[in-house]
Amino acid sequence: MKKLKDQLCKIYSIYDMLFATITFILFLVALFITRLDDWNYRYLILLLWLLPFLCYFIIIIITNKQVKHQIVKRVASIFSILLALAIIPYYLLVVFETIFIEMDHPIKNIKYYHDYVHSEYLLNVFPSDVPNDVEYVQLIDSPGLLQASDILALYYIDSQLNIDEFDYQYSEKAEWIGYKKDYSVKKGLLSSLSSLTPIEHVDEDNFKIYLIDGSCDNSEYCNYGQFLLVAVNEETKEVLYKSESW
Repeated sequence: MKKLKDQLCKIYSIYDMLFATITFILFLVALFITRLDDWNYRYLILLLWLLPFLCYFIIIIITNKQVKHQIVKRVASIFSILLALAIIPYYLLVVFETIFIEMDHPIKNIKYYHDYVHSEYLLNVFPSDVPNDVEYVQLIDSPGLLQASDILALYYIDSQLNIDEFDYQYSEKAEWIGYKKDYSVKKGLLSSLSSLTPIEHVDEDNFKIYLIDGSCDNSEYCNYGQFLLVAVNEETKEVLYKSESW
């Protein structure tokens, strides 16, 4: 009986080490993925991903031969089994919670602009660099989850903006130019023009839109779609670059 118990302890120990290694690797992945996030919420995400490793680390210490209280070892072994059974549902919940936290904090640090805007598709509209001497700059990134949209946007005010040059730059690229209230080609496509941006909903109609790319499903109100555009308020010199899919 003692040999059987010793053998089981060795098996549990191997599994604990294996799960500890896997959970630590997953924590490192989360550490890398969230490297652009601010610490005011990043710490919570990392804590959620680190917690399983900490549990296994404590279990390994308790079940080590240095701890001689058999009841404590037995409780740690039972907890190890329960933790192994719960680990997959836990990580599924953590993935969703991570996305929810990211959605609650869409404003990103502008110094990481090139990490968000680097694809050829986005650079067809977004500037390669944020212009100098612009004000109230906001970089917005929100991952899509369930019915939420996947949004990437850049907003700023450029008091020195040359409207004629701006118009020349985007007119030939655009498949449609005009104001939101006049758009009727794909109903519902531009309904979320100002969502998550500093632009007030009531001010949307003051923005001249250069729609570079836009598509919808066959539903009447564009239940699924995507667009890439730039919009400018010629009076206030506000500029919005936006990519959205839902």
